[in-house]
Amino acid sequence: MFKLVQNHKVLYFISLILIVSYSVVDLLKSILMSYIFDDHLLDSILSLIVIVLIFLGVYLIVSSLQQYVVEVLKNKIRYSLNKNLYQSYASRNIESFQKKDSSEILNEFNNEVNVVIDNYVSSKLNVFSLTISLILGSLYIANLSVEILMFLLFCAFITILINSIFKNSLKKNQMNYLDSMKQWLCSIKNLCRCFNDIKILNLEKVFCDGLDIENKNLEQSTLKNNGFIKILTSINSFISQAMFFLTLLFGIVLIHYNRLTVGQLLGIAQASNMVIMPIVNYANLRNMIQSSKPVLQKLLDNSICSEEKEPIIFDEQIHDIKIKHLSYSYGVRQILDLNNLVIDQGKKYLVIGKSGDGKSTFLDILTKQKKADGIYVNNKDLKDVQFSTYADKFSYVNQDNDLLPFSFEQNITLGRKMSKYSLKDLVTMMLAYK
Repeated sequence: MFKLVQNHKVLYFISLILIVSYSVVDLLKSILMSYIFDDHLLDSILSLIVIVLIFLGVYLIVSSLQQYVVEVLKNKIRYSLNKNLYQSYASRNIESFQKKDSSEILNEFNNEVNVVIDNYVSSKLNVFSLTISLILGSLYIANLSVEILMFLLFCAFITILINSIFKNSLKKNQMNYLDSMKQWLCSIKNLCRCFNDIKILNLEKVFCDGLDIENKNLEQSTLKNNGFIKILTSINSFISQAMFFLTLLFGIVLIHYNRLTVGQLLGIAQASNMVIMPIVNYANLRNMIQSSKPVLQKLLDNSICSEEKEPIIFDEQIHDIKIKHLSYSYGVRQILDLNNLVIDQGKKYLVIGKSGDGKSTFLDILTKQKKADGIYVNNKDLKDVQFSTYADKFSYVNQDNDLLPFSFEQNITLGRKMSKYSLKDLVTMMLAYK
């Protein structure tokens, strides 16, 4: 958790303080109920109304602040996770980036980040909140009746034991759901990418049949994951209701033997929620935390660029590129085998060959989109040269001339500062050249 909040420590501690404050106000509700019945505050309706209104005002303020600040914290963490991910991906070379399918990356930014926020962060904050409530509620009940507190703790222990049995099943269901979502996103992406070919080749039914399979898998994994959690939640809710009524029956027995007053029993009944609900919910929250830990670790690992650092800063013009020995293969098929080739500045070279002979691969290697040994730029080993400084020294036109997702001006300037007059002259010159 501290890795996630390291940039938001102040906000995190404010959230914890407000969670504690909310638990204190919740305990005051139990104390107020006990005093109303035992200290005869009912005899003064005006005093009762004033006290209740003050309490409701404090409750509204603390509750609203607590929920708002926690929501702000979760959104800050979501922002940081997304930022770390896209900065990490942007810093990778093209070959490293293309090792992942785009649907897998989309799944990370959307579903996996949400799983971390909803299952891990929310559960961690809820566990803290429930722990504070458990401590305060137990102290209050113990002060009035140790017997009832021991009874509640025993029942809660049984509930935790029941929930812990299903921990591994919850974890497995969560991971299966994420895998199904990733496959579904991949199928939708393929529909968008291949739509023209699907229509031209009249393959709508074949493709829809494949989508039906992935859609069905997603439906089943979602139902298995969420439905199983709902069933456990219902069981826990039943146990908590049974514990509440058993507490009342236990308290009535103690009243009969003059061990409790009616007001004290009502206070205990109210405070019992601060003991019953934390322990009943703790098992589910712990399982959600455990199931989301692999997802969190995966996101944290992907946020760290694992590429080798390129220490050589290339701060000179390119005079020549020497290829002493370049060999590149796709699997067992060798695509390139070049020796003693020199590319000099200012000269023109023609690269010809059939489709698949390695023309694009050769250009990808020269532009460091793919890694290979045996290439030297100004006698410096290309694989050790920092790409950002090397890339500024050459330009090329790719065979896929897609516009970047920027404005018209940014597509021309590529992020470089240029006056509007210079830009206008450049566009005019290019149009005249055409």
